[in-house]
Amino acid sequence: MQLSQESAAPPLLIIMNAGSGHNDTDQTKDTIERTVQASGRAFRMILVEDPSQIEQIAQRTVSEAKACKGVVVVAGGDGTINTVANAVLGSGCPFGVLPQGTFNYFGRT
Repeated sequence: MQLSQESAAPPLLIIMNAGSGHNDTDQTKDTIERTVQASGRAFRMILVEDPSQIEQIAQRTVSEAKACKGVVVVAGGDGTINTVANAVLGSGCPFGVLPQGTFNYFGRT
């Protein structure tokens, strides 16, 4: 796995669904990347273009996070959050959420 930089803190493996939200994927991705870079934290952004691949990508990302003692982070809507949460469940990996969806029920609760 190639991470952005070295850091003492666990790396963030960020799964972002390009289809979530209001067609502002590039702006959202840039904002997340700038913010994480400013923190000095190692990270890898995994941009999902095909929603049918989210489950497989989530499972692979969980395996990578376990190997590098990283944190799985999801940036997406309610369905994406649910899919990635199910992949993380029981793995022992820390999990973070950046709600991005159109309805954003997760973020509103």
